[in-house]
Amino acid sequence: MSSKAGAFLREAVQQDGPALFAVFHSAIHQVCSRDYTPAQCAAWAPATLDAPDWHSRILALQPLVIDVAGEVVAFADVQHDGLIDCFYVHGQLQGRGYGGMLLRALLEKASGMKLSSVYGEISLTAQPFFLRHGFAVEAVQRVHCRGQWFDNARMRRQLD
Repeated sequence: MSSKAGAFLREAVQQDGPALFAVFHSAIHQVCSRDYTPAQCAAWAPATLDAPDWHSRILALQPLVIDVAGEVVAFADVQHDGLIDCFYVHGQLQGRGYGGMLLRALLEKASGMKLSSVYGEISLTAQPFFLRHGFAVEAVQRVHCRGQWFDNARMRRQLD
C-alpha cells in the first residue's frame, strides 16, 4: 500500500487492539474536546471501556491503520454499505497528513468495492476536514451515547 514519510497503510491485526484504543481515546480527549464537553468526551471514550469487547468490535470492522515505525497512529474503516464507522488520528499527531492519507486509502477501497458513495456520522471537530475532502452535509443530527447527547452531521461523498 502507499506510504508517507515512513508511514505505511496496512490492515489491522488482533495485536493492534490496544493501540487502536489509544488512538481513539487520544483523538477524543485531545482534539474533540475543543467542541465537546468533558462529560461528553468521557462518555464517548471512557477510560473504563471493556477492552476485549471494544477491540473485538473495532477489529470486526476490518480497519486500515497507518503504521509509523511499528506504532499505529491512525485508523479508519469503510463498510460494505459505504459507512465510515471509525476515522481517528492520534491526538498528538493531527495536521501531519495522516488523515488525508487514510481517507485516500478508504476512497480507493470503496471504489474497489464498487460503492457509489461513502458516508458517516461526523463529529463537529472532523466536519471541516471532511468538507475539504468533498463530503457534503446531508443532515445535522443529535445522537445519544452513554447518557450524553452529541451534535454531529451525517455527511456523504459521491464517488466517481
